[in-house]
Amino acid sequence: MSFYTESMPDNINRISILYGPLVMAGILEKDESDKDLDPTVLIGEKENFLSSVVPVTDQSLTFKTESISNPEDVTIVPFYQVHDQFYNVYWDLFTENEWSENRKNYKAEKERIEKLEAKTVDHVRVGEQQPEVDHNFKGEKTKSGHFNGQRWRQATEGGWFSYEMKVDPKKKNTVILTLKSNDEGKDFEVYIDDHKISALPREMKTYEDFFEVHYPIPKKLSSAKQNLVIKIQAQNKEKTRAVFECRIIKE
Repeated sequence: MSFYTESMPDNINRISILYGPLVMAGILEKDESDKDLDPTVLIGEKENFLSSVVPVTDQSLTFKTESISNPEDVTIVPFYQVHDQFYNVYWDLFTENEWSENRKNYKAEKERIEKLEAKTVDHVRVGEQQPEVDHNFKGEKTKSGHFNGQRWRQATEGGWFSYEMKVDPKKKNTVILTLKSNDEGKDFEVYIDDHKISALPREMKTYEDFFEVHYPIPKKLSSAKQNLVIKIQAQNKEKTRAVFECRIIKE
């Protein structure tokens, strides 16, 4: 068997590594959500970097990178062998020059996420089965897919979908939806416990290929409750923009 790569359909420089029929995972030493750590990325030319993934002596189906992964070499094993470890399956591949340009962007994005997590009351990884089950997902005429390694969900043909999410009744709560830039889908209506929220969000923030829209939750809806139902409703039998995250923050 030999190594080869597969690119994400919407990002040719985000790849997975396969060995014959096996999807391979890189074992990470630490949780890379730590903002002080560099993310593990691959650095090299796509045409030949796999020649620097070499077997580990006397260990079946175990390999190691040699000077192509930043910040350090990683051990690569079949994904099915990974248990209770930090790991990577999708890799961003850069040339040396590209990584020099993008390293600061990675750091800034980690800091942005850390600040957001500190204010988060609840969060749904939209389109992923278990997080949706955990948040009592419901919907009609809806579908999911992926972009850049992230799952999404949208309503089609005038459909809808919803999640039951926690709020902090003592604080001011805001719904944040993460959407894709340049999406062909249409704007949608947002309902909170069947109360329609203004179609115009309070705030929009753009980063990378995505942007966030912020919908303040009226205090009268959250002050006496621990949970609210957030519903995305398509308009006029159209399909909605793809939603990648649904988050409740407190302020």
